[in-house]
Amino acid sequence: MITRIFVGLACLPCLGWSAQLTWNDVVNMALKENTSLSQANQQYLAAQENVQVARRGYMPSIRASVSATRIGSRGGGGIVSNGVLLNSSSSSVSSNYLGALTLNQNIFNGLEDVSKVDQAEWRVKDSFWNRERVKSDLSYNLKQAFANLVYAQEYLKLTDDIIERRESNYKLVSIRYDNGRENKGSVLLSEAYFEQAKLDNIAAQDALRVARSTLLSYLNREGFDDYEATGDLPLANIAIKENEIVNLATETPDYNRAVATEKIASKEITIARSNFLPSLDLVGNVTRQDQTFFPNRDNERWSMALTLSIPIFDGFADYSATKSAIFSKYAAEESKRTTFLTLVPQIKQAQTLAKQSDIKLAVDTKFKNASATRAEISRIKYNNGLLTFEDWDIIENELITRQITYLQSKRDRVIRYANFEKVIGKGSIP
Repeated sequence: MITRIFVGLACLPCLGWSAQLTWNDVVNMALKENTSLSQANQQYLAAQENVQVARRGYMPSIRASVSATRIGSRGGGGIVSNGVLLNSSSSSVSSNYLGALTLNQNIFNGLEDVSKVDQAEWRVKDSFWNRERVKSDLSYNLKQAFANLVYAQEYLKLTDDIIERRESNYKLVSIRYDNGRENKGSVLLSEAYFEQAKLDNIAAQDALRVARSTLLSYLNREGFDDYEATGDLPLANIAIKENEIVNLATETPDYNRAVATEKIASKEITIARSNFLPSLDLVGNVTRQDQTFFPNRDNERWSMALTLSIPIFDGFADYSATKSAIFSKYAAEESKRTTFLTLVPQIKQAQTLAKQSDIKLAVDTKFKNASATRAEISRIKYNNGLLTFEDWDIIENELITRQITYLQSKRDRVIRYANFEKVIGKGSIP
């Protein structure tokens, strides 16, 4: 037993030793390293900041400005008389400095600011549910990759056992052939089975490397590091009644994103209609102007204005924008309805497939055990001349098929449970 502290999968290539990777290790690393999850988190934070951006319409705008102007003129010409310059004028330069402070406060703009804030808040919800969808998809991908890796490991071990079994069978048939109790075709077929088993083992080794690399890719790692997946995966609770599926569909990220999209489209109508309404603004201005910097208060001027802007005609742009927003709202409503109608049967189907995978695994387990028992009996009978090679060959092939099918059923059961979680938007990523 090797005592170890697992810090991160990055240690694998640098230390060059085999490591065991549990499901909890995978989840913890994905939380820190997965790029899709990191992207979703950043998008959620950005959406939260955009709410404050939308609220700027409630706040006054204050700007300060300073300018310096320098004006010069060239001197005029003169008349020269007896070597003396008469009526000459010198050049002049003047400086002017201006400081200004301007305040602008919108009082009413047709509820545009209110709708923009509501839109931003719904975009936060949309981003939140998008992150939940990313978490659920990531959980499914990790479980699928983990299950495939466990399958690849177990299948490789099985191919090792099959090689030993095929080699033993080949030797047994060869001995019987040498004793004149078996024909040449049986020997050649047994030899072919032996070579096929070695080929399957090579393919299993390649599949294991691919499975390892696939899991690493979700952890933002590259390469084909030598490590082993250990432990069991958590399975979702699929004991859900049919009358609960409708409520479950409304709790999924997909449906809630559709709701958020509809609300955003609804607020866009209010924003478009605000262009038909007048806008009321309060504008204040304080300026100081002088020929010295900084202008003193003696040259200060101020102004205050209440401005009402009434739109009259803009080439039907506002009208078309409003119609476009209305059509987008209708489309969002239909999309929400379609999403709901699609989710209900998807949840039911995913639940059914998960239940069936339990039954199939139980059935395949019985077939595997039965085939193993039959293979033991048939081997003894064949060795004693009580069973033909053809009948024994059928039983041997069935055993191998049932062993492989059993491993596939174990893997598929985990994946189908994970798929149920994916459909309802749940998973193992907190």
